[in-house]
Amino acid sequence: MIWIIIWTAFLIFINEYTAQFTEDNIGYISKINLGSQMHTFLGAALVFLLVMRTNSSYDRYWEGRKQLGALGISARNLAVKANSVIPMDEKGFRSEVSSLIGAFVLSVKEHLRDGITPKELKGLSSANREELGNYTSPINGILNILSLRLHSCIERNWLHPPEYGSFNASLDNLQAVLRSLDRIRYTP
Repeated sequence: MIWIIIWTAFLIFINEYTAQFTEDNIGYISKINLGSQMHTFLGAALVFLLVMRTNSSYDRYWEGRKQLGALGISARNLAVKANSVIPMDEKGFRSEVSSLIGAFVLSVKEHLRDGITPKELKGLSSANREELGNYTSPINGILNILSLRLHSCIERNWLHPPEYGSFNASLDNLQAVLRSLDRIRYTP
């Protein structure tokens, strides 16, 4: 964008500067006369460029809003499903699963800004934060731990394997939202 402005200013300068000279004064420079059409064409090009840039920014904004909404819906759906499967007397396990879901949403937000370390996830237990230290990406680590915890519901006979497909789809939705938000963030 800056280069287009500099180029336009350079052409205008050449047009105005050379308009002062004639062939009588400097024989090897002929008078360059770009006229008012140059300004019209360059103005139209700049307007077209600005409109396209603004339109793509607007599209990215709305796509980001849709994906953040999908993140909230997917996280809430997963929490409701987990809450319906895990028995009421397993308060520690219920709390761990819900804190992992909340930590995922928080880590996505921080990932889109500057990144996050497991130490910054205060809602998780120290054991979960220590377990996240084994992963290169805290976000993927949270999803993996969450998947393992939900899969353990099958071993505890709280969940039947066909029902786990619904949980797996919710985890896949969370991962898809993360990929979409990353694409939006890193696309110029």
